[in-house]
Amino acid sequence: MILTFEEGEEELLERVISVLPFPSKILECKPQTSRIINISGLSIYPEEHLIKYNERAISLTKTEYGVLEYMVKNPRQILSHIQIYEAVSTGEADDINNAVQCVISSLRRKLRKCTAKEYIQTVRGVGYKFIVPEV
Repeated sequence: MILTFEEGEEELLERVISVLPFPSKILECKPQTSRIINISGLSIYPEEHLIKYNERAISLTKTEYGVLEYMVKNPRQILSHIQIYEAVSTGEADDINNAVQCVISSLRRKLRKCTAKEYIQTVRGVGYKFIVPEV
């Protein structure tokens, strides 16, 4: 049996082991490392689908979050409308280009409002890329 516990849940682990009907052995016990992505004051918490700027939460829709996370994981890479759409969409759109443009526009507006920085650059005729803004 494999069990995983969050940091600080040692007491729960001990209780689980105490009620097992057979001798138990812990083969490996190491805390899970944090996967927080920090870029120019922007913090992305993938496990929680949470974005913060200087510790202040930024409210994003599920699609906006998905687009931002996908772009952050592919920094400085030019991503086409189709690549972005396929990475985050679960449905079908009549106009993929327009659907992606609307999400990017909304995402830029929300990021700009909270950060006063531009993280998404348009590459005309190709798509978009995530950039680290200058301080």
